[in-house]
Amino acid sequence: MPPTLPPPATGPRRFPSLAQLWHWLLLSLALPATAQPAPLAATNPPTLSLTIRCATNEFLLGDPIPVEFVIRNNGRTDAKYEDRNYDRGGRLPEYELTAQTAAGAPVPDAIMRFRPGMMGGLFGEAILHPGESYTKTIPLNLWAAIREPGQYEVTGAYRPEYVYGTNPVTSAPIRIIVRPRSAAEMHAYVQGLTNRLTLRLDYLATHPGGRPPGLADADVSELQQQLMYTGSAEAVSTLLRVVFESGDHFWAVVGLDDYVPHTAETRATLLAAAQAHGLEKLQGILQAHEFTAREMKPLLTRALSENHRDEWSSAVWLALKYYDDDFTPRLIAIANDPHARWDTRSIALRVLTYHRTDAGVQAIKTLLRDPAPDMLRTLYETIANGYLASPDKSPNVRPLRPDDFTPADLRPLIERLLASDNGAYQLQVCGVVLAKQFGSPELIPQLETLSTNADPTIRGCARDALVKLKH
Repeated sequence: MPPTLPPPATGPRRFPSLAQLWHWLLLSLALPATAQPAPLAATNPPTLSLTIRCATNEFLLGDPIPVEFVIRNNGRTDAKYEDRNYDRGGRLPEYELTAQTAAGAPVPDAIMRFRPGMMGGLFGEAILHPGESYTKTIPLNLWAAIREPGQYEVTGAYRPEYVYGTNPVTSAPIRIIVRPRSAAEMHAYVQGLTNRLTLRLDYLATHPGGRPPGLADADVSELQQQLMYTGSAEAVSTLLRVVFESGDHFWAVVGLDDYVPHTAETRATLLAAAQAHGLEKLQGILQAHEFTAREMKPLLTRALSENHRDEWSSAVWLALKYYDDDFTPRLIAIANDPHARWDTRSIALRVLTYHRTDAGVQAIKTLLRDPAPDMLRTLYETIANGYLASPDKSPNVRPLRPDDFTPADLRPLIERLLASDNGAYQLQVCGVVLAKQFGSPELIPQLETLSTNADPTIRGCARDALVKLKH
C-alpha cells in the first residue's frame, strides 16, 4: 500500500535530514517502486585483480600524491566498466584509497564536511578483455588526510560494476614516505602556487577562457587542488578569491570545507568575507565551519532583507539551521513574494513549518486559500515536511500542531492538485495522497473520476481516499 502523510496526532515524530526528507517525499508521492536489477549470473564472471603503485615512494608534505590503479582481467570473459575521469561529487568513488600510519592508526578521510549537491556524471562503457588491463591515477590526497610527515601504508579498492553487489577488489598495500617541509619551505611552496593561481585569475578577468603566457602546466582547477592539498592557513584568502571570482571554484569550496585549518583565524576570515560579499557562495562553507546561531544572526538578518534579494536563496537554507524568531516576518514576506524564485519560497515555507509560530501558520493558510499554479507542489511539500518535523531529533524545532490545518484549509489545494495534469511534478499523485489524510466530502466527485485513472498509483490512492471518506 502506498505511504500516506503521517497522522497529525499522537506519537513521537522524527526530524529528518534534508536527504531523508527528499527520500520520504518521493515515497509520499506513492510512485511505483522501481524494481532493483537482479544480480547477473555468476557463471564464469570476470576475475579482476588490482595493483596500485606510485612513480616514487617519497613525497614532501603538501605535495599531490598520485597513485596509479592497475586493473587486470584475469578471467575468461569480458569485463565491462565505466570509463570516466570526473564525478560531480569530486572523487571517483569506484577508486578508493585508504592509508594508515607506521603505527597502524587509520588516517582520517580527507573529505568529511563537504557535501556535493549532485554526484555522478557522463561516462562511456568500456570492455576489458581477458588478459587486458587498464590504469587510472587517483590522488591519495582526495581520500586520506595526510597532515603530518611520516611513513604510510596505502591500500586501494576498486568497485566493479559488471555484477551488482560484487565486493570490492582490493590491492596489496604499498608504503610511501612523506618528508617534512620547514615553515619557510611550506610558505615558499604555498606562495608559488598562489602566485600562479593569482596570475591565472587576473588574466581570466580580462580574457575569459584564455591562458596567460608562461602558464601552460596547470589550469585553475588543478591549481586549486594543489593549493588545498597543502592544508595551509595561508591558502584561505586565495581559495576565497577563487570562490568569488571564478566560475570554476569547485575545489576551492572543498578546500575551504575540509582542508584548511578550522581555527579562530579561519572563522574570522570567513565571517569577514560573508560580510563583504554576501552568503550566496559561502552557504556550505559557513556550515562546514559550524558557526553558531549568534554569529550567523547578523548575516542572516541582512541577507533576508528586501534589499538583498540575491542572497535570499542561500539565506532561507541557512535559516533552517540557524533559525531565530526574529526571522519570521521576513520569511513570511519571502514566502508570499510572487517575484521570488519558487524554490526559495518553498524553503522559506519549510522553515516556517519547522519553527512553528501562529503568524507562520496563518501565512501558510493564506496561500492555501487561493494557491497559485506554480506553488501547488511547493504547498504540498510544505504540509508534508511540516508534519515530519520533531523535537526528538532537533530540540530547536517547533513542529506543526495536529489541529493547525483542517480538511477545509487543505481543500482548495487538493482540488487544484486533483484537477492538474499529473506531469513531471506528479501533481495528481500529490492530491490523492493529501486527500487520504485531509479529505472532505466535496472532493468525492473528483476522487471517483480518478479512481479509474490509468495510472495505478493515482487510481489506488483515490480509491483509498474514497474508502475513508465514505466510511
